[in-house]
Amino acid sequence: MSPKDGFDKLHEWYVDDDPLEAVICDEERDKSKLAEEAYRLRMHYKLSLEELSGLTGIAANEIDDLEEGDYLGSPRRQLFLAIKSILRSRCDESPGGSSESEPKLLSYGASMREND
Repeated sequence: MSPKDGFDKLHEWYVDDDPLEAVICDEERDKSKLAEEAYRLRMHYKLSLEELSGLTGIAANEIDDLEEGDYLGSPRRQLFLAIKSILRSRCDESPGGSSESEPKLLSYGASMREND
């Protein structure tokens, strides 16, 4: 059985035709994508959680939760976009700013866009 077949089987068992479960599944998938993107962004700028916290004024544990997708509710896209904006303005314009291109945002599902 391939991983895709396994995912399809799990989706069939736990989500199937239940619209509420489908929304929850989509939300968790979006949180996972956002978590990966937040981590990639921090690694792109070669920052620790504490350094990123100091630059953004956002608590390190909140950034950690974002990177792990470890929180209740909808994806925290606004928090991610705030971090990205601060990093761009403070790091890219500084003498030691990153010369590599920033990682691109992944595409998110409908549940992500509804919460913007």
